[in-house]
This record gives sequence, C-alpha cells and structure tokens, in this order.
Amino acid sequence: MIETYLSRRQTLKGVVAILDIRRMPGQEELNLIHWLDYFAISNILVLTKADKLSKTKQIKQQMDVAKSLGVDKTDLILFSAKSGRGRNALWDAILELTGIKPS
Repeated sequence: MIETYLSRRQTLKGVVAILDIRRMPGQEELNLIHWLDYFAISNILVLTKADKLSKTKQIKQQMDVAKSLGVDKTDLILFSAKSGRGRNALWDAILELTGIKPS
C-alpha cells in the first residue's frame, strides 16, 4: 500500500525519514532508504532525539548511521524537539526539496 502511494503519487516531492539517533537503523529502515533510492525519490534523513546523547556520542552515532545507510554524515540532520536543534536545517531542507522560496 505504501509502495503504491510513494511510487505513483505524482505530486510527491520527497520523503522525510525519521530515525532515532540512539539506535542503528534496522532492516526496515535500510529497505526504505534503498527503495527510495531505487525509485529516485528524494529523501531527507533526520536523526531525532539528539538531546539524549552527549555531543561526542552524537558525532559517533551520526558517523555510524551514515556508514550503515551508505550516505555522507552531512546528509543526516541531527534534530531535537526538546532543544530545537536542527529545526532550521530541517525546514531549509524541506523548502529546498519542495522548491518553495521562503518569504
């Protein structure tokens, strides 16, 4: 069902994939990212709950997750709803993906 939506939705600009920074991506997350790449669907990768780890652990986990997903660590947005970290970066990525110019 989700595959049909994602592959046939003509107005879809991309997908925001939300991953918990405290755990490595599982097979389902890996499958989703590979599937999106296969169908050339743009994605924004967000590591949430960044405030739960120290800065040192955030950097290490960001590198480990990037390696696991086969992406550059700069492709992962570190995000915290609690502290607001990454909010602007995420909005900028969404605006860029959709082609909307901020007013």
